[in-house]
Amino acid sequence: MKKTLITFTSNVSDLTYSGHPSMNENFIDCSPRVIPWPETRHHWKCPNTEPVKTLLHLKELMNGYQQPVTWVINDNEYTNLNGTLPFLKKFQEGGDSIMVTFEIVQRPSPVDRKNTEEVLRYAQRKCSEAGIRIDGVWSLKFWKSDIDALVRLTEEFDWAGNLAGACWMQGNHIDDSGWRGCPFGAYYPALNNIKGCQSPRENKKLVMMPWLTRDFATGIHLDRVEPYGLDPADPSRPSLGGFQSEEQSGEYLSEIVLQMMKNAELNFPNMIRIHEEVRCYFDEGHDKDKVINKIFSAIGLKEKNCLKVTIKDAFQAFREENPEGSNAYLYSGKILDWRYAEEDVMLYEDGSCQLHFKKCLGNYPYRIYDYKKRYEDRDGRYYQESIFPVLPITVKRCSEFIELLFDVEDDYNCDSPYALVIWKEPQFSHMEADFACKHLKTYDGNHLIIFNLEKGRHGLKLSV
Repeated sequence: MKKTLITFTSNVSDLTYSGHPSMNENFIDCSPRVIPWPETRHHWKCPNTEPVKTLLHLKELMNGYQQPVTWVINDNEYTNLNGTLPFLKKFQEGGDSIMVTFEIVQRPSPVDRKNTEEVLRYAQRKCSEAGIRIDGVWSLKFWKSDIDALVRLTEEFDWAGNLAGACWMQGNHIDDSGWRGCPFGAYYPALNNIKGCQSPRENKKLVMMPWLTRDFATGIHLDRVEPYGLDPADPSRPSLGGFQSEEQSGEYLSEIVLQMMKNAELNFPNMIRIHEEVRCYFDEGHDKDKVINKIFSAIGLKEKNCLKVTIKDAFQAFREENPEGSNAYLYSGKILDWRYAEEDVMLYEDGSCQLHFKKCLGNYPYRIYDYKKRYEDRDGRYYQESIFPVLPITVKRCSEFIELLFDVEDDYNCDSPYALVIWKEPQFSHMEADFACKHLKTYDGNHLIIFNLEKGRHGLKLSV
């Protein structure tokens, strides 16, 4: 069985991300010794979260699970403003990774904060002087101007092609981007639209890893994802739709992890990105240790089926396993949130589209996002949402096979894919069809058939 990659990321600095630099919202000195400038409108002072002590606490917790950490820092850390630099250096020497943000916070700043290339060159220089190796770039948002700068930087620095943290799936309570079909797994982003897929030959081999691996089933069922991520903070916030206790959050997230691991074999590669922050660790109103311990205890039950890596290793694995940019993922499973009715749900994604299915709606796609028909606006919709017609299907079934016949009466002239799901037929393994199609069988006995709509009568047969 193909193994799942487990990564753990942690933002060290206060205001490591708080909006895009061009918004002029996060340019402050936010060390514990300095009061934030009032115009920032941020209230991130955390009296119980001392940076060094919390950093060491979280590192000790992860050491107990043999989990390397990817630390996300800004200039507070590589200039040692918070006293964490010696420890971060030691951790990296021991196998951890370091990502930097271009949301620089010094005031006054030594560079133009709105110039991404200038900021990252400054980070490279200061990290080099401090003895830290940069392994990638983290940001809440990546805009086209940032991508242009990063493409230029990749000519000198390999780390500039490793991008993570983009907050596409956080609804509107963190930023204005939303989910709405944005890529679920790691992908090669399009240069003209960071939320679109492209081949590595076209994008200089930049790779984007969105912030959180989400509960895909509940997200599709509710058409929202914001409270449902492998971020131990989010589900413990009832005001955002989370749970009432750390125990419930931990149990829920543990089940998500195990379900994601079962989907590993059909993905490129399957990654679970767990995230918790040093910043505000002891000031967000719940015991994060309890949630993290439950998640990693569940992972420990399946230790042979996973590899615990840094995000740097995950970038390398994605490039090795997916060199052509097909970005194929298939997630199949149940809604695990016991507050909602149980439902079988499937999500398929490749470099061209994202497809959603619910068992209660039958064999047809519930929703299709076409990555080739992308556009940007400010209300969270980034892809053309297509609803194709329901095809009348004749089903012939016996113990040895199931046969589907259907007619496409019109020529749709559509290059978007169509798909059908055959639910809960684990005994069937082989497919025959009189038209070009792709057949995938899920770990839980469902079958996904992907094809293009062509006028005429078509048939396919699944058999033992």
